[in-house]
Amino acid sequence: MAFEAPPSTGRLVARESAATSPRDVGLRALNAPGNLRQLTLARDVEREVREHFPELVFDTVVPRNVRLGEAPSFGVPIIQHAPHSAGSAAYLKLAKEVAARG
Repeated sequence: MAFEAPPSTGRLVARESAATSPRDVGLRALNAPGNLRQLTLARDVEREVREHFPELVFDTVVPRNVRLGEAPSFGVPIIQHAPHSAGSAAYLKLAKEVAARG
């Protein structure tokens, strides 16, 4: 699951996390894109999720940027659209982290 989009998503994750175990819903891992760090509620949700489920949250934070937003319009992944961008570097780092977890 990736935290992406409106703050209401964070509230949903927080509410569902409090109600069930992540394993009950098949949750394997979490990643929080950098755009949410700008929002107080999102920071709170991220902190709570990292505190309660540290083994599920990836260390890598994918920053929000224009190039990352453009890639889908061109029908290519970010590593092809803008291979030297911060978003591309973050997704490569995240992929390595996912692979390391197996």
